[in-house]
Amino acid sequence: MSHLSYLRYLRLSKDRVRIGALTRVRDLDCNVLMKRGFTSLAEAARGFGGAAIANMATVGGNVATALPTSDLVPIFLSLDADVQLKSYRGKRTVKFQDFLLGGGKTIRRPEELITEINFRIPRGHNVSSFRKIGGRSANCLALVSLAVFLNFDRTKTIEEAGVAFSEIRRGTPGRARFVELGLRGRKLTEDVIQKASAELDLDLPAESASEMRTRYWKVAAHNLLRDRLRACRRMGD
Repeated sequence: MSHLSYLRYLRLSKDRVRIGALTRVRDLDCNVLMKRGFTSLAEAARGFGGAAIANMATVGGNVATALPTSDLVPIFLSLDADVQLKSYRGKRTVKFQDFLLGGGKTIRRPEELITEINFRIPRGHNVSSFRKIGGRSANCLALVSLAVFLNFDRTKTIEEAGVAFSEIRRGTPGRARFVELGLRGRKLTEDVIQKASAELDLDLPAESASEMRTRYWKVAAHNLLRDRLRACRRMGD
């Protein structure tokens, strides 16, 4: 597919970002996105498997795997992105959250190609951040990853919130809806950050005492959430 060069693009309009499916992951580390508040994409690109892999890996390829180890999946979930699919039957656009079925499966039909990922640029001040935890310090596959997107109004009140993890249910990336609801309409104080961490338990599956992995995941998720919300607060100041 590398000959389909017309699918390699990064376009920003007044109110939308459009990313072609063959855009290289390294292309996401750019000032144009960071100036609009989409730092999460640059952060993912910088930690994406080393320079050689980031130079070859494509946005569409990473999204198509739909696995918890796919760094870009939680980011596009947090940005409430759309996925554009195309085949000889025609073209269709679906919400990113509807695109994912869990367990590495998507609604993409065998004859369809992912051609574009796009998302809205809300008015106001936008900030975002991405962080993952893996089994080693460099070039790691994520055991747990988190993407946060916040849109602030002039009074530094959160108008929109997107919080997405590499897994919400086993093998299924998803958004932390209770956390998002608790953030909207609030100023990002330390008290609000602590409450958001407490509300995360409502989004996560019930813990089994015999599952050490589940307990590790929950502790890591809570720590990641507090850490990234504090990072967003610093960017929002």
